[in-house]
Amino acid sequence: MAKKEKIEKQGAEKLLEDLEKKYGMERVSPEDLVIINTGSIQLNEATHIGGTALGKFIEIFGENSSGKSTTTLHQMAEYQKAFPEKKVALFDFEHSFDEKYAISLGVDVDGLLIYQPDYQEVGYDMILGLIQAELVSCIVVDSQTAATPKSIIDGEMGDATISVQARNNSKFCAKVKGLLDRHKVTLFMVSQLRDSIGGMGEPTITTGGKAIRFYADMRWKVWKMNDKANELNKTTIDIVKNKLGKPFGQAKINILWGDGFDKLGEIIDYACEFDIIKKGGAWFTIEEAKFQGMEATKEFLEDNPELLNKIKEQVLIKLKENEG
Repeated sequence: MAKKEKIEKQGAEKLLEDLEKKYGMERVSPEDLVIINTGSIQLNEATHIGGTALGKFIEIFGENSSGKSTTTLHQMAEYQKAFPEKKVALFDFEHSFDEKYAISLGVDVDGLLIYQPDYQEVGYDMILGLIQAELVSCIVVDSQTAATPKSIIDGEMGDATISVQARNNSKFCAKVKGLLDRHKVTLFMVSQLRDSIGGMGEPTITTGGKAIRFYADMRWKVWKMNDKANELNKTTIDIVKNKLGKPFGQAKINILWGDGFDKLGEIIDYACEFDIIKKGGAWFTIEEAKFQGMEATKEFLEDNPELLNKIKEQVLIKLKENEG
């Protein structure tokens, strides 16, 4: 019986090999995800995989001034640190890149490839070329909504050009999806929102058709609440789609004007939650030292980097224990 099963197994294996040879296909073995820090502990937790995965497609969408570009700048900085031998590319279709702000968020602007294509088509072709040449680890498109097809730029205002952008997006997504995984490049695509006229459900929708939302491995919805008294943008990032981990994670991140993610405040908040730092009213107690207010606590930890690293490590251990 065992001999018969072995012969049948060998026959099936030979048949598989013949079919693979005939159609020029190779079997794929699942690989472990390479995870890159997002720049925020909360956002790392919200993804349920510890960050973003190399070779994947992430759409970031939201209202104007909600924190989309800030989020992508942090991603660019993290990919530059993780893969110093490769470039990071920004396709600035909106012509809105702020060099000074990017530097303050840790982006190596001198090493950043910045393009402002005239047309959607030439920009997308350049993206495909960079991926195939394996020159980059990360590409950011800010935004696909502003990526305007050539027929619209060159045509008259009255020309019928409905759905040209959506067709181009559909073709681009079909081409790029496999290349990203094969060449290990992460694509962040920013989308603007528009009112959904006469539609049911969500009052706003992303532009450029439906291809991006279907092809994306993750979709992050970014929205904000202004805290003018404390000069903060309280930005919430909802993981509304996640093919790499559990969906529906959420991160609530303070964005400091001019500085981006409030990373230190995030560590202090977690440390208070886990009782690593004691908090009573407006007072914070770190070991034997007491401080009134968040700013005084931040100043103390900035002046004591070894203690800050110790607290951060304790926070990360607690978060890992909670996952288990």
